[in-house]
Amino acid sequence: MNTYRIYSKHKNQNRFKPVDWAEGIQVTNLIYGTIIPSDFLNKAKQVLTDSIKLNDGLILQLRCIETNKVIFEIKSSDYE
Repeated sequence: MNTYRIYSKHKNQNRFKPVDWAEGIQVTNLIYGTIIPSDFLNKAKQVLTDSIKLNDGLILQLRCIETNKVIFEIKSSDYE
């Protein structure tokens, strides 16, 4: 069973950073990043899709923790 983590990057940033979804902030220490079990993957994709519409210039990703591969990415520019 895989687990996933949310990453974000604003258009002015150079790198993606993990996100503490409950606080709505980027974090530098992975221990504070939100972890999503595979059972909630579809729900997480829907929440990210709904959230991106409210944040201009933001890119959100879901990455598999075990492989660090991006399995889902959405950009606010997709909804302009």
